This record gives sequence, C-alpha cells and structure tokens, in this order.
Amino acid sequence: MDQPEIDQLQHRDSWRLWRIMAEIVEGFEVLGELGVPLVTVFGSARLGSESPYYGQALLLGRGSGWPRRATG
Repeated sequence: MDQPEIDQLQHRDSWRLWRIMAEIVEGFEVLGELGVPLVTVFGSARLGSESPYYGQALLLGRGSGWPRRATG
C-alpha cells in the first residue's frame, strides 16, 4: 500500500511549508492595513492561459468592475 503524500514529506519540505504560510500571513496583514474593501484572488503561476481555470479567473476579475492588479 502506498504511503499518503503527507507522510512522504522530508524535513526541508516542512520548513518550506512554514515559509509559504508565513508569506500568506504577511500578505493578509498588509492587505488588512489598506483600510479599503477588497477582494483577493490567489492563483497559481503554474497554470497557463490555456487552462479553463485561468479563463474563469479573468472573467471573475473583469466582471467585478473593481480595479485590478496582478502580481507574480
């Protein structure tokens, strides 16, 4: 029987996860300090423009009528 992926993590992988979580927390703190209503859509740079999810994200952003800013 195969081991679940979570059980296959290496020591360096767990520290990488903590760094990613720290970046997310920092991002939410910065956004919270802006003092304006906003919506944040987190995506993945691994999805190309041919992905249906990419197209759905574009439609969501365009349909909102809110100013947009993409970051990489």
